[in-house]
Amino acid sequence: MTTRIAPELEGQRNLELLQNIKATYTWLQAREADEVAPYLQEHAGSPLWINVNDVMAPDEPWVWRAASELIFDLQFDANGKYDVKDYLTPYKSLLLTAGAREFKHAKYRETATSTRSYGETLRTGWNGLRLEDKLTDVVFVPAGDQVVKAHRGMMAAMVPHFRAAFSGDWREGSVASTAEPLNYPLPEVTHFGITSVVGKHSYLALKFAVNIRCS
Repeated sequence: MTTRIAPELEGQRNLELLQNIKATYTWLQAREADEVAPYLQEHAGSPLWINVNDVMAPDEPWVWRAASELIFDLQFDANGKYDVKDYLTPYKSLLLTAGAREFKHAKYRETATSTRSYGETLRTGWNGLRLEDKLTDVVFVPAGDQVVKAHRGMMAAMVPHFRAAFSGDWREGSVASTAEPLNYPLPEVTHFGITSVVGKHSYLALKFAVNIRCS
């Protein structure tokens, strides 16, 4: 039907042929894979499958593909390989038995230990860079003689006070780098207080652990 009759009816929508082919697909799908696999795989390179979205759409010609040319979830056609269209998706198990393949999209797999939220992961990443003294461009100078290095961008994103200071026309908004960081005095803040803010980048930590007026 598909390799002899269908080519003779090219361009014609023969509904009787379609009904017979659909009945054949359905019958084969109902059989055990081991039962039909030898016969289907023998013809994996033959154009036995109507690969269209809608067989009744007047502007969509019937296209015949071999199982070896078809790939589920490919989402595009390239290099002689074709995405499986809507009409054939109900026959997925049959097509896979016949020699079609399936494109596997990579998915992020969470593990039992990966319970942190995106925000927590982001904060941990920034803090890791800070501890390694990478990309830091500001040095906070709290009370005492211990300084704390940080990232102006992250602090500005989390704390309104620093957003105003670092993104305005003040000295604190001037160009700075890891090699030439900006010194930011905080004489009324303890080293512990500023470290808790910089390390966690938490606005609540700022309110309760650091004595800074936020605007």
